[in-house]
Amino acid sequence: MPLPRRRRLRRALTLALAFAVVACAAAWPDEVEKRFRISLIGGGYDFRDEVRSSSANILTLVNDAGAVVDRYVEPRDDAAIASELELESASTVTLAAQYGLGRNWLLEASVGYTETELEQIEIQAMFVLAGSSIIGIPSFETFRLPAGEMTRVPIQVSAVYRFRPQAKLKPYLGAGAGYSIVGYEPSPELDALSAAMDRSEGFLALLSPESHGPVSINGLQQPRVAIDAAEVDAKDSFEWQLIGGVEFQVAQRWALVTDLRYTFVNHPVTLSFDNGNSLGNPVPQTTANISSPTAIAPYGPLRIVDGGLLDLTGNGDLDPGLYYVQGGSLDLDGISLQIGVRYTF
Repeated sequence: MPLPRRRRLRRALTLALAFAVVACAAAWPDEVEKRFRISLIGGGYDFRDEVRSSSANILTLVNDAGAVVDRYVEPRDDAAIASELELESASTVTLAAQYGLGRNWLLEASVGYTETELEQIEIQAMFVLAGSSIIGIPSFETFRLPAGEMTRVPIQVSAVYRFRPQAKLKPYLGAGAGYSIVGYEPSPELDALSAAMDRSEGFLALLSPESHGPVSINGLQQPRVAIDAAEVDAKDSFEWQLIGGVEFQVAQRWALVTDLRYTFVNHPVTLSFDNGNSLGNPVPQTTANISSPTAIAPYGPLRIVDGGLLDLTGNGDLDPGLYYVQGGSLDLDGISLQIGVRYTF
């Protein structure tokens, strides 16, 4: 019995569609050997490093038997422990060109661009009258400033191995090395802070250990020393990366790409104040023998007696007082996740 015309037409269309799918699949051989490919991908880069606030640190001093004999306790606000100096996660874009060395192996050259912000310079300060010699139990205020913007242009050469080269869904792994061009632009707030440091003089106000009674700072006048301005070390650097991802072929020459890369960068970005990581000498978070260099080192804020860094009294002038300013070094290592398209010539 012949099929109704509508059913015959539906079956014919179904067979034609199936044939077209098979024909298209057969027309998408992914031959990359001795062919060039280009891809454009974009996404996010997450920097993995941070410098935590030292405001809640405690140095525990022990004798040769391991018994606790004394402690130095940071006199600052413990709530500031949530502060951290870090490079913000940022958008990134990568342009890559590949050449097929075989069905599985490819040589890749890529260039990327990332722009991020260096955030949260922590300043803790306490106004002190110019004539006072002894400062008792301190009370610090916390201030936070942006440090500036950093750009990174990585130029990489990598080897990539693709699995399942004839399938539409193709995972790949790779590794590469290259050079990162780093730029840095300080924020107006950092420029103003640096200029104020350059105009100020002061000395280290010594923090007393617990054995001397409640936490206190000895503010006896000492010889003044000039304070050096802020410095940012953001050098170009060699780097290398590990690569993983997957391609999904959507046409004969086009593929969608999801790309994951972990990058290791040789040189960190360092923000320093007065030729050190920080202004003032914060207590380290550690345990040390009572006779060790760590135990006998001087700790405490910098007392500025001529000049000032902030307007602490609201009178429009930069005030003298006790100051800590947190700096440090940040590795540029990070992980990127990007998506985009790839075209085979």
